[in-house]
Amino acid sequence: MTARKHAELLTILTVERSPCSPERIADALWRGHPPRSAAGTLQGYISRLRKQLAPTGSVRIDTEPAGYVLRCDGAATDLDLLDKLAQEGLQALRSDPAAGAELLCRALDLWRGDPLVEIADIADYEPELVRLDAMRSDLVESAAEAFRALGEHRRAIAMLTPMRTRHPYREGAARTLARALRDDGRTVDAIDTLRRLRRTLSVELGLDPSADTVALEAELLAPARVPAGDRSTAPVSGRPALIGRTSEAAVLDRVWDAGTARPAGALVFGASGIGKTALAEDLVARHLAIARRFIGRPIGDARAFAAIDELFGRRTEAIGVSAVADDMSAQIWSDIHAHGRSVFLLDDVQHLDVDSARLLARVWSGMPRAAVTVVVTGRSPEDPCAQIISAALRRHGLVTELTLGELATAEIRLVVDRRFENLGVTPMVDRDELAAHGFGNPLIANQICDAVALGATPDLRHPVRTAVAARLDELSTEGETLMRILAASGGRVRPRVLAELACARPATVDELRSLGLAEVSADGTLCVPHDRVREAALARASRSERISAHAVIAAALETACPEDRESIAVHRAESADDHHSAAYAARCCRDAAQRALDSDADHRALELARRGLAVGPDDDGLVVDLNRIAGSAATRIGDFDTATEAFESAARVSRHRRDWSALADTALLSSPQGVAGYWSGFGVVQSTHPPLVREALAHSEELDARVAARLRAGEAARLTVLGMPGAREQLAAAQLATGSDAAVDYEITLADFLLRWEPTTLEERRTIAGALETLSGGDVLRRATALHLQRVCALEAGDLRLTRRLSHEFARSVGSRDGTDLHTMQLWWQVMLALLRGDYPASRALTERFAAIVGDLSERARMLAEASVATSRSIEAWHHGELASMLPEFDTLIDEVDDDFALVIALGSAEAGDHDRALRLATELTSDAASWSGSRVVARVPLLVETLFALSRSRDHAMAAREICRRLEHLVTHWSSGLIVQWPGLVCLGPAVLYRGTAASILGRDGTPDLREAVRVARDAGALPYEARARRRLDQLAGATA
Repeated sequence: MTARKHAELLTILTVERSPCSPERIADALWRGHPPRSAAGTLQGYISRLRKQLAPTGSVRIDTEPAGYVLRCDGAATDLDLLDKLAQEGLQALRSDPAAGAELLCRALDLWRGDPLVEIADIADYEPELVRLDAMRSDLVESAAEAFRALGEHRRAIAMLTPMRTRHPYREGAARTLARALRDDGRTVDAIDTLRRLRRTLSVELGLDPSADTVALEAELLAPARVPAGDRSTAPVSGRPALIGRTSEAAVLDRVWDAGTARPAGALVFGASGIGKTALAEDLVARHLAIARRFIGRPIGDARAFAAIDELFGRRTEAIGVSAVADDMSAQIWSDIHAHGRSVFLLDDVQHLDVDSARLLARVWSGMPRAAVTVVVTGRSPEDPCAQIISAALRRHGLVTELTLGELATAEIRLVVDRRFENLGVTPMVDRDELAAHGFGNPLIANQICDAVALGATPDLRHPVRTAVAARLDELSTEGETLMRILAASGGRVRPRVLAELACARPATVDELRSLGLAEVSADGTLCVPHDRVREAALARASRSERISAHAVIAAALETACPEDRESIAVHRAESADDHHSAAYAARCCRDAAQRALDSDADHRALELARRGLAVGPDDDGLVVDLNRIAGSAATRIGDFDTATEAFESAARVSRHRRDWSALADTALLSSPQGVAGYWSGFGVVQSTHPPLVREALAHSEELDARVAARLRAGEAARLTVLGMPGAREQLAAAQLATGSDAAVDYEITLADFLLRWEPTTLEERRTIAGALETLSGGDVLRRATALHLQRVCALEAGDLRLTRRLSHEFARSVGSRDGTDLHTMQLWWQVMLALLRGDYPASRALTERFAAIVGDLSERARMLAEASVATSRSIEAWHHGELASMLPEFDTLIDEVDDDFALVIALGSAEAGDHDRALRLATELTSDAASWSGSRVVARVPLLVETLFALSRSRDHAMAAREICRRLEHLVTHWSSGLIVQWPGLVCLGPAVLYRGTAASILGRDGTPDLREAVRVARDAGALPYEARARRRLDQLAGATA
């Protein structure tokens, strides 16, 4: 065997890493022209290569029915090590960018020239070469961005400069290089980099650069502007010393100290005007900190993720939620490098949108060792956003909650004195009496002083109302109009919008400022100084004046900021007062809600849809559209009760009009949308009933054949997942429409995959999963489902390298749509892999992350979430022989979620010695085993076999266990030597032959060959708990024989 053929054969086996037929290997080895003696020659090559690999002890070539396969213990090849380091490095970037970047550099160091040069001329392996080249570029960009965020600009430049020659069209690399050059003080070179990119794209491809590249170029050409991502602000200079609050300030100082090496937070609650913001700003000022600020305002900026834009300067609809999350992490690490920590001040969190709160929580949760300090102010600890943020920060560090009480009368007297001093007046009043009527509230005390300064006699029973009223009484007619508009806008009007208001002349703005009713920020935004002022101004306005104010704001927004559909929709809804305006407002809400849904701002989409419905449109089409959006958004966040109600409301309209096509379209939205989403797939199947689907199918003759086929395919999937009869019949009826439409073909093919979810059909399912990716047609969610099912098949086959590769591709694919739904699915995939390899600390940490995001779910969704958490904990307990400790929890889950949790109770009872209960449950569960098929087989058989094995060890129950096992025998006879993965691909129970061999031993046959094979399969897959289980079983059987 020549050295060249030796290298080529080893490279082919390394790239394949799954059983490969001798014919395929020969065809590749001899470039499509194998000699007649190829079979014998290849056997000789394999034999000699095995001898050469034997001394390694970790790499071998196995012969399986499907052909030859290279087996490695751990990451024994460069390709395996590359996949491992790349995955670990990319995961680490968010929590520890320095460690993540070094891991990526180790991965990049594996390149020692062009990869796979031995087989580069074989066309079949060109996709692998392309993948490796793209992967290398991605890793370089990711590592360089991390180094840039850490302040190692020159290291980033050194990494990216060669890429400019190797990949002249990669805009992401060019932008990162330009930023690194700018940060290194080489702005001219940074501009030149982007201009060269622009020329290359134009001359060679006829393309213009992307919007992000154009924006960066403009930023570099106008260096005086604040970079889009830099929203941190310096402490307010000249702030007066804080009056009182000594103990509270000390509490915040302890939080500050705790945030030096890990996230820490303080949540400050209290009445309006009590001094929450002053206390938070005092902390920032005393420590000379640079803070990122969010100031919550009612209505205000209604755009999806508006708070993220305010804090980081990133619009999610432009680059996607996942990319924004990565950018947020990078900016936080840049803060830490530049200032020692990243500080956030979230003021009036009750006005923070839930989608932004969840995204912040997601980013902070992934940074356990980051110096992040978060100060939140709000009205109530019960606020959902406050709870989301608190739960995220508690995962890694100290979180303190404090509620501010009233200041002492003596302290309020100091407030009064300071206010009169600042106003430059010395009124003849009893200051002690004023302080006594300040209710311990600094804002009220200040407002009383303002009223006195204006010559008014304050009503000490309603001091704020009197003080603001006195100032409002001083306003001109134009000033009153502008004040109402400012109050109706949430207390904040942006410069572009202000310019469109006829009443906002400079003199009128100055009038509001001189009376202390408004302030102008550095960027020209007009703001009220406090929410109580806004509330008082609105309270004076009549209903018609408020409606008029909202209408004016909406019109100004439509002219100045037409892209801000969400804010326009909110103000149009608030100003709807007749048939025409209500219809227009509903249309605005529908369009804005749909855009929010497309941006993964699911909570905002639901809110906007509800607003649209609240104006009472009499257009049936609008009502249906709004309810469909509400139902889809509610499904994504796991609020199944709201989703069911919304879909039924849409269907009710269609039913009344006997519009069965529209009802069928609603039914499609209410049914499971594949398995790539945790809530939209797993959750819908587990939580809802299909009355709409059945109702629509009852009118199938009046439906488009493609719609009916999609409904039948979805019903087939649901029935097979739940183990109910009729799935095959529904699939057969759906398949009559195959070939009519790509979307229809996709859903029929997906249902076919689910009906075949058994170990004996692995190769068929791998083919189907590949077809699904082809049929996905660029749809992110469909491609995510296809990739997920491909990685499930790869894991079943024990091909960990392909599993890692597909998982990486899954994560990249959903990057633009990585909302809660898909993110949760990916999290549970990681939990499964951690449990498979016995990494229980990792599985518990991931489970805690999930628990942190389910606090505001509906009751039904919370039960499903708890079922997932319980399943994860039960697998760990089972591995430790402690499953019996969880039986009470699963008794509850049987009644509330799924009867199949009785399987866990049966196994736990058998292992705990409660054989009678275990036998009774096993008998009941297998009564209809002859009819089982599809994914329910995989869900039931492994745990039942384990239960029966435990029973077979008891003399009194061995015979009964054997009889029950005969009911399952036909289901396991042809199980392959892969791994068992249950629907929807989030639970792996180790080698299939573990259960086939165990079943054989229960039935009195020799199961040891299968159990020895189970040891090998588990060892190759790194499934340590199952390798140990198989070895113990062999020992148990050997002991019984002896």
